[in-house]
Amino acid sequence: MRITKDVIADLIPLYVADEASADTRILVDEFCAAHPEMREIIDVSRSGMLPPSPSLTADDQVRTLRRVRLFVAAQRWVFGLASFFTAMVLTTELSFENGHLVGARLLFSQSPLALGGLLLLAATLWIVYFRSKHRLR
Repeated sequence: MRITKDVIADLIPLYVADEASADTRILVDEFCAAHPEMREIIDVSRSGMLPPSPSLTADDQVRTLRRVRLFVAAQRWVFGLASFFTAMVLTTELSFENGHLVGARLLFSQSPLALGGLLLLAATLWIVYFRSKHRLR
C-alpha cells in the first residue's frame, strides 16, 4: 500500500492525541522525516492553532478581511441601536413636588402602541446582534 499525505492527514488527530499505536506513530514519524510540511501541520495541531490555508491568495485574504471588518462594523451599529431603543423603552418621567420625588412612570406608558413598537424593535435588534455574535465565532 502506498502511503500518501491524505493517509497521514487522517492519522494526525490520533497521533496528536497520543492514541495511535506504536506502529502508526513510527509510520507518521518516518513520513514526516521525508515531508517536513506534514511535521509542521502536526506541530500546529498540537499548539491548538489551525494551519494557514494554502488555497487563499493574497486577494482572497484581503477580500475576506474587508468582509469581516464590514461585518464587525455592522454588528457595532446593531449593538448601538439595540442599546438606544432599550434605553428608550426604559426612559422614565419623574414627578417632583417641593423638590421631592413623588412619582415615576415609563415615558411611553401612556402610549402602548409606541411602547410595544419600541420593545419589538429593541428585541429584534438584540436577536440580530446575538446571532451575528454567534456567527462571527
